[in-house]
Amino acid sequence: MKKFVAFITVVLLFGSIHVAAAVVNENEKNADAQYEIGMKYLEGNGVGQNYVQAYNWFKKAALQGHAQAQYELAGLCASGSGNVHQTDKEAFKWYQKASEQGVGEAKFYLGEMYENARATAKDDAKALKYYEESASYGYYEAQYYLGNLCYEGRLVEKDYEKAFKWYLKAAEQGDKRAQFSLAEMYKKGEGVSKNEEKALQYYKESANQGYAKAENELGSYYYDRENYKAALKWYDEAANQGNADAEYALGLIYYRGETGKIDFAASLEYFRRAMVNGNEDALYMLGEMYYNGYEVEKDYKEAMDYYKEYNRLKKDSDTQYMIGHMYEEGEGVAKDINEATKWFKLSAAQGNEQAISKLKEYNVAVPEVAASAQSVKDNEKNEEQKIVNEVNKSTQTVNNKAEQGEAPKFVAGITETSQLEQNKIEENKETTKKNKKDKKNQKNGFVNENINEQTGNKPVTTDVNISSETMKAVVSDNNEVANNNVKNEVNNIKEDADAAVETVSSDVNTSSQTVVAAVKDNVENAEAEVKEKAENDKEKVKSAEKQAKEQAKAEKEKIKAAEKEAKEKAKAAEKEAKAQAKALEKAAKEKEKSIEKQAKEKAKAEAKVEQEKVKAAEKQANEQARTQAKAEIEKIRAEEKAENEKAKAHAKAEIEKLKTIQKQKEDAAKAETKRLLAEKKIADKQAAKEDAKKIKDTVKNAENKMKAQIKAEKEQAARELEAIEKSKTAEQIKAEEEKMKAEMAAREKMSKEEIKKLEAEEKAAAKKLKAEKKAAEKLAAKEEARRIAEAKKEAEKNITDQIKAERKLESQKEEERIKGIEKEAIGAALTEFKAEEAKIKAAEKEVNVKAKAKANAEIEKVKLAEKQANDKARAQAKAEQDKIKAAQAEKEKALKEELKKTETEGTKQESK
Repeated sequence: MKKFVAFITVVLLFGSIHVAAAVVNENEKNADAQYEIGMKYLEGNGVGQNYVQAYNWFKKAALQGHAQAQYELAGLCASGSGNVHQTDKEAFKWYQKASEQGVGEAKFYLGEMYENARATAKDDAKALKYYEESASYGYYEAQYYLGNLCYEGRLVEKDYEKAFKWYLKAAEQGDKRAQFSLAEMYKKGEGVSKNEEKALQYYKESANQGYAKAENELGSYYYDRENYKAALKWYDEAANQGNADAEYALGLIYYRGETGKIDFAASLEYFRRAMVNGNEDALYMLGEMYYNGYEVEKDYKEAMDYYKEYNRLKKDSDTQYMIGHMYEEGEGVAKDINEATKWFKLSAAQGNEQAISKLKEYNVAVPEVAASAQSVKDNEKNEEQKIVNEVNKSTQTVNNKAEQGEAPKFVAGITETSQLEQNKIEENKETTKKNKKDKKNQKNGFVNENINEQTGNKPVTTDVNISSETMKAVVSDNNEVANNNVKNEVNNIKEDADAAVETVSSDVNTSSQTVVAAVKDNVENAEAEVKEKAENDKEKVKSAEKQAKEQAKAEKEKIKAAEKEAKEKAKAAEKEAKAQAKALEKAAKEKEKSIEKQAKEKAKAEAKVEQEKVKAAEKQANEQARTQAKAEIEKIRAEEKAENEKAKAHAKAEIEKLKTIQKQKEDAAKAETKRLLAEKKIADKQAAKEDAKKIKDTVKNAENKMKAQIKAEKEQAARELEAIEKSKTAEQIKAEEEKMKAEMAAREKMSKEEIKKLEAEEKAAAKKLKAEKKAAEKLAAKEEARRIAEAKKEAEKNITDQIKAERKLESQKEEERIKGIEKEAIGAALTEFKAEEAKIKAAEKEVNVKAKAKANAEIEKVKLAEKQANDKARAQAKAEQDKIKAAQAEKEKALKEELKKTETEGTKQESK
């Protein structure tokens, strides 16, 4: 009865629970709802991102067997995001459970744990099994990873065709990495036929999704086709994601001026970024910039550090030569010829011509590898000599034919043709030299002349070197004239003769002996003339060479003095420009900071105002929602109260009915018990009478037996006494009698005690019988009570179940109605809140845009001031350099005129 009343009380109290609590209680039982709440906390969707809350909700759903919640829970355990405790053991357990329910993603990460021995023993076979299962479920990550395994030959044999198949499946689902891998395979023809169009298509698909490697490849593709605008776009996209190769490429483009203008500031920034992100070639370029002082103060020590680090990684011959040169000149280090030759040897061993020349200059043996390279060059010279011999042979053939009258007259055209051919040869030589120089400068990324043209920032030392080289070239050219004039003229004649062989052959029938003789004479005269001229030229050239050397020496001294003066002026101008630039930069930074601070404060204040508005709107929306919810709750409570009263009345009627039934059953049970007790009492009386009779008979029999025994004993005693009396004296007889009497008295006493004992046993038996009767009555009453209680409990249960079923049905209907009302109220509030939030964001954006625009305007002003200062400093430096160049040009012009004059005089003397 008490249980029934307690149940009714719980039912009555249930109606007063808050609506929100009812929803939460419902969620406690709804795994889908728990999972959705977990996802909201995980993604910060509509609530603040909170990994711990996400973990708690996922766990509730996971414990109810929700597969996706098990997968998300495993992910949090594996990563330890937020304040969630990282534990591979828990992650493995939940991945396994999710995998068993067919979650493809879980299978992939389970495979990873087997491959990397996380929370389990390493098992490559199981790892591969789970990867393949995950891929078969369509998980793109597993498909891409299987592609990598097949491509690299990990866990499986290397198989490009299988790799292509898996990459294609992942790419079809939009995986940008797989699209890039497909592009690479089409480009190289791995696992599929080469197809540049397909490669380009997949590069674009991947790049359009923001994959940095693909963006870099597109940059290279357009750069190779000289579409610098498109190349810059894609390189820039990749560089913004930290792609080192793209950053290096941008550095080279700005360094070379391939955008139309050299920009050392941009190239320096990109080279530094590329170096930080792991591009090794950027080290060399940074060394170049510090060595030459491009956009940084010239710093040989810094340049040396970059060169050495680059050489440590690459073992590059040009870098080794540069380090040797710096030790040779004492640039950034103490001058050390031994150290320089050590570096020259390393460079020469890789065939570097400049290093080989330096070793020969210092009379140091050239390493074997370099010697081999030199021998290749010697072979090339031998081949050239063979060609010369062939020309000589052809010439001889022509001469022989001319002697035989088979050649036309062509001597008159020899001089002109030879000159044209000579010009062509020189042009080819210059082109070859330029190509070699450009090829070498590809690593440096520019041609010095191009930089000097665009910037006017060429160091004075470079100008001096050019002047010295010019002087040397003049002397060297004169020397070459002295040594090779004869050979060149003869060879030219022979080449022309060889070229005319066909003409000779075609006109052989029309030629005459006179023409042949004239040709022969002309050729012989020309050869003799050239030889005589060459002898005379040798003497003149020697004299001119000596004079030129002396003049060059004097000019060199003057140039050095001018160089020193120019350096000092340039340094002073540069120092002044830097000081001005620093001052401007400092002022600009201060101004920028001030503007930025004001903008931030203004934005903050405006944002605060907007936040206050949002809070007020949110508060108002909440109040409205609460008012509506409160009204609905009051309505629900009133309805619940009416329902509860109805339920109470129904329950009261049922209880009264139950009480009546119970009372009837109790009365019937009491009557039955009374009847049974009466019957039992009569039976017990009869049994007691019979038992008493039996006891009395037993006692009587015992008494009779005892009396018979006593009688027999008395008779025996009498007989014994009689026998004793016959044989004993009176005293003895008396003593015996006394003794006999005593024994008889003792026996009588004993008989009485036995009788008492029997009576006591009779009483105990009666008492026991009475107790047994009472126990039987009690047992019967207890059994009846139990039977009545069970009947009562069954009745209560039936009523309770009926009430529960009715109440549950009503409760479900009511909860559904409450949920609908609550959902509508929350939806309306959320809509209003989102609208206000959108307004605030728009306002914040507008404020930020205005502040940013102001800040950018100020920054542009500062940059313009900096640029003007730099331009001014560069203009001053350029003016000084132009003065030096003008002086050099004048002196070179005078020297050339002198040389020309000398040559003219030599020619006149020769003519005479």
